[in-house]
Amino acid sequence: MTARHPLTVRVSYRGERLEFQRTPADSVASLTSELSQRTGIESARQRLICSGRVLTNSEQRLSELLARPGASELAMMLIPLEAASSKARRRCSHIQDTVLSWVSFVYAVMYRFFHTLLMPGAYAGKDPRESRERKGAGPDAGDLGRLAAAGLGGG
Repeated sequence: MTARHPLTVRVSYRGERLEFQRTPADSVASLTSELSQRTGIESARQRLICSGRVLTNSEQRLSELLARPGASELAMMLIPLEAASSKARRRCSHIQDTVLSWVSFVYAVMYRFFHTLLMPGAYAGKDPRESRERKGAGPDAGDLGRLAAAGLGGG
């Protein structure tokens, strides 16, 4: 195939199809610079995938990427690389979320622990000190009601 025959390059980017008319002798670098103009993604942050391979050699000719000699179409996919600053921001946010989750968990456990020490009746139903004070007294109506509701009432 000579350089005079047009080559249609279709690039998928975020659900959009971009179409370019190039010659087979053009390099991947010339395509990335045109992609940069049309998408706003600088060439250094572009990851082009063609036939399941990531294109790393920017000096590679488009004719070398064709599925068969003489083909007039070439399909690619453009995936923008994440900038280092946004990666760092995302990692920092993840660490912050993890630390806040752990702090919240530790607070809940400590709160529950100290609350049970200060107010045991809130968790056991009755303060154990009350039952010691009225040793000879039988169960009160609340206890019988709970037993009956559970089906454990006698008689």
